[in-house]
Amino acid sequence: MCAIEIGCCGSLNQAELFKKCGFQYLEANISEIVSMEEKEFQEALSQIRELHFPVKAANCFLPGDWPVAHGERDLEKDQAYLEKAAKRLSALGCGVAVLGSGGARGLSAEYGLEKGKEQFLSFYRQALEVFAPYNLFIAIEPLRKTECNWLNTIGETLSYIEGMPQKNRGVICDFYHLAQENEPLSILKTASPLLRHCHIAHPVSRLAPLPQDGGDYEEDFRFLLSISYTGCVSLEANWQNSETILKESAAYLQECLQRAAL
Repeated sequence: MCAIEIGCCGSLNQAELFKKCGFQYLEANISEIVSMEEKEFQEALSQIRELHFPVKAANCFLPGDWPVAHGERDLEKDQAYLEKAAKRLSALGCGVAVLGSGGARGLSAEYGLEKGKEQFLSFYRQALEVFAPYNLFIAIEPLRKTECNWLNTIGETLSYIEGMPQKNRGVICDFYHLAQENEPLSILKTASPLLRHCHIAHPVSRLAPLPQDGGDYEEDFRFLLSISYTGCVSLEANWQNSETILKESAAYLQECLQRAAL
């Protein structure tokens, strides 16, 4: 049986829908989880547990206007946010936090490009230290240039994190961003020791994968299996608010994965 599991990105209140559609787990929204009042979070946590649907990953690490790389940091505010996020993600059973957050990590020439880079990396190191006692990985998500002006490829991201000592550091592969930046699948072999998670969508339209849409998802899965990847792959795509499309995409991705495993 293939170890890779396929889930879907969304809110905690969509867990029942994703389970019904055939996904194996939810990838939740961190900034949404942190913003919840304690009573609201505890109610959501109880509902997730009653549903018996795991939350294996979470993304949307920071609000878009959080000044990580283009404004002065508030270290105490960052620490409080990170501690709250780590505690709540751990309670949900999450294992990987995805740090994309292009708006927050974007660089500004006016503020200083190198200063911004060092600030982001300092924030990342701080986050790794906070998350480590909870056995949580934090994997940076490379984003296409139209969404962020640095850390656009897996190769570039590795150049910053490979030498870090923190064992819970990592990178994710979003196959849409990989295709948009024309980065070859072969980079995954280089990244494999630090590859913690994956996202998938149509490589051009970013729609949910469906049969005969021109995407070669079987090739993506085959390459992951070739490097002995045993993590998760989340649908992060536009499913047009259609339960039918969501269900078809979940089934199709499972089919592609099973064919790749033959």
